[in-house]
Amino acid sequence: MHWFKNLLMYRFTREIELTADSLEKSLSEFEYKPCGSQDFSKFGWKYALGEHGELFTHCCGTNIFISACFEEKVIPSYVVKEGKHNKIVKLEKELGRKLKKTEKDTIQDEVVLDLLPRAFSKKTVINALIMKELGLIVIDASSAKTAEKVLSLLRKSIGSLPVSPVTSTQPLPMTMTKWVREGNIGSGFTIGDNAMFKSIEENGGEVKFKNVDLTSDEAKSHLEANRLVTEISLDWQDRVAFKLDDNFYIKGAKFSDELKDTNDDIDRESVAERFDADLALMSGELSVLFRDIFNLVGGIESKNTSNEKK
Repeated sequence: MHWFKNLLMYRFTREIELTADSLEKSLSEFEYKPCGSQDFSKFGWKYALGEHGELFTHCCGTNIFISACFEEKVIPSYVVKEGKHNKIVKLEKELGRKLKKTEKDTIQDEVVLDLLPRAFSKKTVINALIMKELGLIVIDASSAKTAEKVLSLLRKSIGSLPVSPVTSTQPLPMTMTKWVREGNIGSGFTIGDNAMFKSIEENGGEVKFKNVDLTSDEAKSHLEANRLVTEISLDWQDRVAFKLDDNFYIKGAKFSDELKDTNDDIDRESVAERFDADLALMSGELSVLFRDIFNLVGGIESKNTSNEKK
């Protein structure tokens, strides 16, 4: 199992009936199928255990793990440009005139369609964890755009998905700036040595710190220059290290080797057993981490329907 690295959290804004059985049926109707010769892209659900499983969901207590696969054809722009140019030159010679823009656009479309069957495919797997006790959906994605894509597919699959991004009750930049200014943080957390400070003034720019003591006078001096902390590295109980940004994204999460080695007594050949054990371990850690971090930032919005998508 790939341990989650970039965690984007979304909160259910109202209760919905979501069981593993009903979800299994819904996801199966939107199963991922590989791109055909004339397909630009394909997006759908894959088995939770990949080639080692036959179910689209994998339950761990009240948590449900699901996995989506996005495939897209990759055609380098220079290849399209060259093919288009060659066809235009040839056709203009045959017709004895310059082609119109609409004709050139049509040729470009023809070139792309001709290249599609021979194009390479790029596949991206995006995993998600539905944490019913916390009322969250956590998506392991590198961007909000990718996460929203998964949510859109899930919404399409089950008919309705009333969620919104998790937001703190207090502005995160103010909270993170306070941590650095005071040089300490809540129990269980320690400040790392990477951060991003951004000016509150227009065109004021930003300062990136790497491997720097953020409690030093040097770092704090930037706060006196009308800057706020917009990203900071944190460590939670020597178990999970990560970066927290002003969008409440948890990025670059690294679970400790000691934690990840807990299940090493289980043979990796026993894929399902090892997957289940690792998922139980990861989801258990995340459940406690999320509660602690919500308390750390002063709580999260209980109702935020302004950004809700149904």
